[in-house]
Amino acid sequence: FEKPPMFFNQPAYEVAAQNDHAAKLPGLQGRFDSAFAQKQIRLRELTSAIEKAGYTVGTDVALALDVASSEFFENGTYSFEGKHYTITDMDGGPKPVQRPHPPLWFGISRPERAAWAAEHEVNVVALLPAAMVKPITDAYRQEWEALGRVADDIPFMGVSRLVVVAETEDEAMSTARRAYRPWFQNLNHLWRKYDVPSPLDGVLPEDFADWHEMRGGFAGTPEQARDYIAAEMEQAGINYFCADLAFGDITFEEASRTVEHFEREIIPAFDAVAAK
Repeated sequence: FEKPPMFFNQPAYEVAAQNDHAAKLPGLQGRFDSAFAQKQIRLRELTSAIEKAGYTVGTDVALALDVASSEFFENGTYSFEGKHYTITDMDGGPKPVQRPHPPLWFGISRPERAAWAAEHEVNVVALLPAAMVKPITDAYRQEWEALGRVADDIPFMGVSRLVVVAETEDEAMSTARRAYRPWFQNLNHLWRKYDVPSPLDGVLPEDFADWHEMRGGFAGTPEQARDYIAAEMEQAGINYFCADLAFGDITFEEASRTVEHFEREIIPAFDAVAAK
């Protein structure tokens, strides 16, 4: 078939180049990576699929070579010469401001992964209750010290918590329980739909009140929130607290209310602690 004319778009090219760096495994980024050895077979199967879907190749659908390939990358630029378009010394895309890369984060759930995170200076965050996080942060600090690194330079070790703050405890808990239900259902949607055991079974309760009781989430007043965060820091051994303020069907007004309480009454208390 004859490929219709194509128009090159710089921003789209940059996105393609960046995605191509990540596409190292079959199926990554939503791509289909067939197991056909010969290019002709790949093209024939792809063309057949397009026609079976009711479209015409060359009219409805155009096929093109993705020039964001390592084969065309040299000295920081891409160069490609083809029948329909030519690219010469095209920049490989924006480089990160923070070198060699932005801060890396790792969702951690087991103490044995702390050694790898410490070795690579990776920040870690956990959803687990404080008692289960403490062995992780202890292992991280132990490995950091074994590597001969300065204690004050240790990366962030944190927990992530669903948090709702209101003027009264009852109001905060009512909001959190309502918002938690759709959040929990959406989180488990595919496992429930296909009758597959969820890895969250036995970990996350179905009612926020139970999660709050386990101290895996929080709903209460600003004063209670300060006490909760301080206890988490001590009991989990963390130096970073991540508050998830917008979850489930939380409204903008409800999330804004929590943000305002954090700004006025919660964060300043910990700024004073840090200053000491």
